Amino acid sequence: GMRVLAHDPFAEGRFAPGDFFGFAPFAEVLVRAHVLSLHCPPPADGRAPIDAAALATCRSGLLLVNTARFD
Repeated sequence: GMRVLAHDPFAEGRFAPGDFFGFAPFAEVLVRAHVLSLHCPPPADGRAPIDAAALATCRSGLLLVNTARFD
């Protein structure tokens, strides 16, 4: 019964979301997620992909899985 909600500014339109998969703005993903899994390289400007302000918008008890690679 899990619904996968994704945000990818480069992939939208390249994939056809199905019944279990959809795209949403990053702010919406943060608010709706029970589990948030990051699969991204760090931004070119060196900032963290998710910061304290973003985490403050997440629901209490969020499970954050960071699979992103940082050098």
